[in-house]
Amino acid sequence: MHVALPFSVVGKLTCLSPFLQSIKVASCCQLEAFLTLPTYGNCLQTIAEKYPDALWQGTVCAFDCTYREMGILTGVDDINVEQISTNQAGYDQAYQEAIAKAVTACMAQKDKIREEADVVQSECSMFAVKFHACVSLETMRNCPAERWDSSVLCEKVRSGVTVCPL
Repeated sequence: MHVALPFSVVGKLTCLSPFLQSIKVASCCQLEAFLTLPTYGNCLQTIAEKYPDALWQGTVCAFDCTYREMGILTGVDDINVEQISTNQAGYDQAYQEAIAKAVTACMAQKDKIREEADVVQSECSMFAVKFHACVSLETMRNCPAERWDSSVLCEKVRSGVTVCPL
């Protein structure tokens, strides 16, 4: 009997299957909502009315709208770090520190994030989506021990195993 593993060996590098593991990997750290869901929902609805046939476009614009409505993003790429801290204040101290480290790491990459966002043609800026992805990844890297799932898959993620190429 052949059993599909959640990871593959490509050359000497072990990597994670991109399709099978994305949801499981996302749950390795018990992440809290970074965006307020009512704000995101309102933005998504507004954008869906504006771009009814463009799901991808709608998601990009909804992130931009939500970041702006929450006071996280102003201008082209001005991130309000204090507002992020205020928004995260209800969580435990270790998690707040993980978010703070993540935001600091992403702020250090802000120029690169902006350049990557500028490459994509979109009605709305990709900056919020790219910044959000950075914060999520960095939060996973700094996940407090008490929030980390120590399953085999998650330990592979923590040790730096990458996603396999498609």
